Order: sequence, then C-alpha cells, then structure tokens
Amino acid sequence: MIRKIAVCLFFALFMLTSCEKNKIESKSPAELPEPSEIYAAIVKTAELPEMVELPQELFPYYYGIESDWFDSAVSYTCLDVLQPDEIVIVRAVSENAADDITEKLEARLAYKKKSAENYLPETIPFIRDGVIRQDGLTVSLLVSGEIDAIIRVYNNAAN
Repeated sequence: MIRKIAVCLFFALFMLTSCEKNKIESKSPAELPEPSEIYAAIVKTAELPEMVELPQELFPYYYGIESDWFDSAVSYTCLDVLQPDEIVIVRAVSENAADDITEKLEARLAYKKKSAENYLPETIPFIRDGVIRQDGLTVSLLVSGEIDAIIRVYNNAAN
C-alpha cells in the first residue's frame, strides 16, 4: 500500500514541472505494432525490474496526454520508486497528436532528470540515456538500464 502511494506521489510531482525540449532519438515513417505488443516484446528481451502499470485513464493527470490524442497506450514504471525505469508507449490518432505527445514525454524526461539531480544522483546515467522515440504515430519514452536491448526490440519491430 505504501509503495502504491509513493508511486502516485511521484507521478503527482511531475505535474509541478515545466516543459523542456529534448532530442528525439528516432523519427521514421514505419508504424510499430500495438503498444501492448511492443511492451510484451521488451519484457521478453530485456531484464526489467518489477514494473507497475499506469491505467490509461490517468494519462491526462500524470503526463498531460489527453485521452483523445491516442487510441492505445501503455505506461510502466518501476515498483521501486528509487529506480528510474519507465516505459511509456503511445499510439497517437494523428501526426499533430503525436507531436503533442512527444512534447509531453519530453517534459516527463526533463522532470526525471531534474528530480534525479536533486534527489537520486546515482540514477542520472540511466535517465541521461533515456530516449524519446517517434516511429510514425507511435511515441515512446524509454528509461532503463536495459536501453540497448529495448532499442533492439524497436528496431526489429520497425523492420
């Protein structure tokens, strides 16, 4: 119960931050499989810590991503709030929505970086290696110690 409250508080802190631009790792016209399928492939390939799923109806509150901007999405964060792992995969309904989602996920990554500098400096390398990726209408935030394995999953899915 305490962990669930801590996770909720962690996400609530996100709403208090400002937006900051970050580099997009990949932008290609290829469309990926459904977000849940991509996440399942990541779980099979990468050794992730125990993750907890954020319900889609909470995306507007935690990420600022409105529910009418996407048709499917998944968001997983590490159950241990002291670990930076977070995987968010969103299939936008349009190119404009994908751009808006990218902006919100860039803000999320910037927030994670700023928080790590203040509270968890040992997580900075993982967060610094975090990726905002756009493949067609699929936009993703990927933060993990297993980032290379996760990127391989994306590259295989895009082919």
